[in-house]
Amino acid sequence: MRYSVFLLCILAWSSLGRLRAQNEEPQVPQERISLEELLPAKTLKQYQKEEKYHNRIKILRKVLEANARLLVHHVDGRNMADIYRSLAALRGLAFHSLQESLAEENRKELRHKEVKRLEIWLRKAEEDFEDLKLEVPLENRGQFEDTNRVLEELREQLLRQLFGQALGSRSDGRAGFLPLTTTVRPALAQGLWDRDKFTEEEFVMIQLGQKLVKRVEAFLMIAENRLVEIERRMEGKEWEEEEPNPLELYTYEDLLYAYTRAIEGIMINIDEKASSGMEPPEDIRKSLKMLKKAINKFIPRLDPIKQIVIDRQDERLGEKLMAAMKASDMAKKGAELGLAETDDW
Repeated sequence: MRYSVFLLCILAWSSLGRLRAQNEEPQVPQERISLEELLPAKTLKQYQKEEKYHNRIKILRKVLEANARLLVHHVDGRNMADIYRSLAALRGLAFHSLQESLAEENRKELRHKEVKRLEIWLRKAEEDFEDLKLEVPLENRGQFEDTNRVLEELREQLLRQLFGQALGSRSDGRAGFLPLTTTVRPALAQGLWDRDKFTEEEFVMIQLGQKLVKRVEAFLMIAENRLVEIERRMEGKEWEEEEPNPLELYTYEDLLYAYTRAIEGIMINIDEKASSGMEPPEDIRKSLKMLKKAINKFIPRLDPIKQIVIDRQDERLGEKLMAAMKASDMAKKGAELGLAETDDW
């Protein structure tokens, strides 16, 4: 049955789209577009005069924003040649921004507020382009995916700058749920309580939740509780409940790690239940809706934690935050694609 395998196919769809694109999309030059072609003459002159990294990044961000607005206009007009030119320009601007970032060595410049502004815009742009991609035929979506991968590479470089070190390799940038590899399964199999920074009560709650919807609810509660505890500490609020705080002894690292494991747990459980056909399709769809609704609220709540990493220059915490952000982004994309596939059930 189709609903039993659709989540396992998500990762393959983007590759299929690129294969189709090779035969059906207009040819786009593969060489890097020069800044002379990307920037208006007046803007180029201003850019070349600037000596400070953050001022050059600011200029590039504004041109990126202008090209993104132009892309929306072209998508509305359904002119694929104009759409491809806009996407190529966005990739070119992101490439030059990345080169600027890699060349800069002044630590103060690398953590300037303009870097934060560009990183925030990039995250929002990736989400917007995922939506825009759905406005064009499937065979024409390959370059949207290519563009988002370039934007993601730039965004991760900026995050590494802000956090103070290279925080691991980049993801493959494809939408969908995590592949069921040994990097995830052993931790779940060996015990959620001790390995995943869950409390004993939470571990029992997950074990009792044999049905998919109940298990997803349990994981979402764990993720929510971690964010609430982080926010409580960041705001300097006292614990006001009569019962002792069950998360009191967990560090920020522990809280983010448990959040990530909970989100990964949801993706794995939905994937397994969908591929095995052990859950009715309405429960698969309900679980996807729950995940989508929650993750859309979780993602913006991760943003303020960046400042803790920056203020403390805490590289290990930065690694945990990067993992939480990546897992959240994958869950969001996977839930949206899964729901789109189930629309005709």
